[in-house]
Amino acid sequence: MRGLVVVLLLATLAGCGYRHDELFREDVSTVAVQIFENRSFYRGVEFDLAEAMVKEVELRTPYKVTDAGGSDTLLEGRITSVRQRQLSRVFEGGVPQEMEVVVSVDFVWKELRTGRALRIPRARTRGRGKNFVTPEVMISERPAEAEDRAVPGHWEGDLILGEGKTAIGTLVERTTRFTMLLHLPPMEGHGVSPREQTGPALAGRSAEAVRDAIAAAIQTLPEQLRKSLAWDQGAEMAQHAQLRIDTDLRVYFCNPRSPWQRGTNENTNGLLRQYFPKGTDLSRYTRDDLDAVAATLNDRPRKTLGWRTPAEALDETLSSLQASVATTG
Repeated sequence: MRGLVVVLLLATLAGCGYRHDELFREDVSTVAVQIFENRSFYRGVEFDLAEAMVKEVELRTPYKVTDAGGSDTLLEGRITSVRQRQLSRVFEGGVPQEMEVVVSVDFVWKELRTGRALRIPRARTRGRGKNFVTPEVMISERPAEAEDRAVPGHWEGDLILGEGKTAIGTLVERTTRFTMLLHLPPMEGHGVSPREQTGPALAGRSAEAVRDAIAAAIQTLPEQLRKSLAWDQGAEMAQHAQLRIDTDLRVYFCNPRSPWQRGTNENTNGLLRQYFPKGTDLSRYTRDDLDAVAATLNDRPRKTLGWRTPAEALDETLSSLQASVATTG
């Protein structure tokens, strides 16, 4: 498997981009993560990659990470390239420079006893889908104006996941890179008693909770800035039709295993991990905490915005909309 960005490794462990637990292999219980061979000029990134992979496997899969001596399977490979891109500028006062780092790897997930490479049988992924995702709401149907970012009001969203299935919602506007964070506090009883199989998601990321949080955030903006929202096919968006009725915001779903289809949001989520480390119980953060982090991110100058901040870019957009309304009025 050549040149895959590291974010896709977990898709291989799961078999596809859907979030159903039954898509994970039942004949595997443990995974050993080996330090990848590094063939790039960036030394030390192999250790960061291994640490990140261990955390991701433990957080997002049912597998347990062990050493190779006591594991069923082994994840190994080599780093073929590392690309960096500056995202924000250093300012007086100590705001650190931020870099986007993309690591490409060759890798194999294999059974230790036989040495054979593991993959998910096609029969287990065929026909798997979401009954709320229909052809007319796929991202291919999103208005073409969203692609070149010339027209503001098109958003990308996702959940940042934490310990105990806690979550924070993220919304990023494609033109201005303005970020809003969604507070998804756990429901009463979370972490105290087992959830009923047909009961609500006590961790706070049920479809109803996510729908209401998006509606509350997006309705603070003028109608011209809530044209569309791109999301993956997670079950938390099962209420997208009601969300559109409530807010007139059209929701479009990305294809499975295609995080680049909402790349602005993926990059922003990476920056947010500075404040919300993986493996953290995200329910500890209050609404005020999230607002403060969002404000910090929106006040950082971005190269892609001509070193304006997302907040400045949004203010200019709002001023332009108000002037347009005044002229036509």
